[in-house]
Amino acid sequence: MSWIFILSLIFGTITPQTRTGLHKVEVLSSKLIIHGKTNVNKFDCELVQLMDTETLRVTSEVTDFKLDFDGLVLKFGISQFDCGHEIMNKDFRSILKSEKHPFLFLKINEIYIKEETSLMEKLDVSSFVTISLAGVEQTKMIEKATVINHDDQLVTFKGSRVLQMTDFKIEPPTKFLGLVSVENELEVSFEIRMKTVPIK
Repeated sequence: MSWIFILSLIFGTITPQTRTGLHKVEVLSSKLIIHGKTNVNKFDCELVQLMDTETLRVTSEVTDFKLDFDGLVLKFGISQFDCGHEIMNKDFRSILKSEKHPFLFLKINEIYIKEETSLMEKLDVSSFVTISLAGVEQTKMIEKATVINHDDQLVTFKGSRVLQMTDFKIEPPTKFLGLVSVENELEVSFEIRMKTVPIK
């Protein structure tokens, strides 16, 4: 059972019962951008992955306007982020403690479809996600996210969330005798394109 079929049940005339399905999920591409600020400028550190070699086994359960997932975990190598300058890349890896914790994990737990959404191709949603960064896990609500159904197998999920570095036990660094300081607030935005195939 594809996600688009699950979602069509939600918006159909018949109230859906609880349904559970097992899927193979192949991540075709993913983009993750971490936006930050210092007291003198802004910076963006971007990671684009065109293909994930790992195929995930994901269990999904739908009840009313809510989808629950088990196993939908994405992995991003900290060393692969590009901040536009090698010195900034090195500082970024150091800030996020990449030697000890080389990956950022993004786990999609639940997606809530907003009842006023009318287009099946582009759905306004909110989502609970768990972010693991520098060895610390935090579960956050993404209030404004989007699910794009390209066809009955291809799905794009995108959204953003503002985080505090100190929530992950990361102290915002300072440089040049304290003249340049990184602000505590980071914005993480993501766009993930996935192919989902039901396992019978």
